Amino acid sequence: MDEIVTEEQQQKYQDVFNLFDKNCDGFLNRDEVSLAIRSLDKIVSEKWIQEKLEQLDPENKGLDFQNFITLVSQENEFSKEQIEEAFNILNKDQDGLIPLEELEYVLTNMGEPVTKDDLEKVLEPLTKSGADKINVEELKSLLLEGLN
Repeated sequence: MDEIVTEEQQQKYQDVFNLFDKNCDGFLNRDEVSLAIRSLDKIVSEKWIQEKLEQLDPENKGLDFQNFITLVSQENEFSKEQIEEAFNILNKDQDGLIPLEELEYVLTNMGEPVTKDDLEKVLEPLTKSGADKINVEELKSLLLEGLN
């Protein structure tokens, strides 16, 4: 399901699209799309980008602005339920907390890995505060809100 895009968001997306449309042809190639998405602080895997581009740009001609909006306004690939399930698996001692170090390892090495740079952006509020563990609500907030 797609989110509703406000005029302010649409203008921001237009600015980003124009910035990464280096040859000003009205289309972004796959590399430009990946960079543009990351510049919007969206934390998504390369596999997710690849799958979405295969749907929106099957002939690999480039993504126009309308399809770019469709791509960047799609819901996050994580659901609250998936995050809770993953948290419960990682919460081995059942204390309601998981070490950030373990979370970092899982997110960067398992499934569809998140890049180190993206992970640092998401975890920055916790690491700045000196926290070394995270609870499920903090994790949901970071992953769901941090991805938008």
